[in-house]
Amino acid sequence: MSHSLVVEGIVPADEAWTRMATAYVACEKAKVEIPSDILDFFDGVDPREQSGASVDIPKTEYQSEMCEGYDIDVSSLPSNVKTIRVYISY
Repeated sequence: MSHSLVVEGIVPADEAWTRMATAYVACEKAKVEIPSDILDFFDGVDPREQSGASVDIPKTEYQSEMCEGYDIDVSSLPSNVKTIRVYISY
């Protein structure tokens, strides 16, 4: 089974995120197709499973003997990123 190490920044929900989430849920409740711009905004993930927007984090690969990962230059983080999430995806 292959896996990958993922690093992403989390931007807390703002007014735009909340409006899009409200529209997403309203479409589901009305049993109408969710517009593609809303699906794209949430990258295909149900907003009820998120706590804000996910953004890519600039990183460089790190490797040493029996170890691999990423280096993150925190000075390059977007100013609105408040959380960095690191996880392994299978």
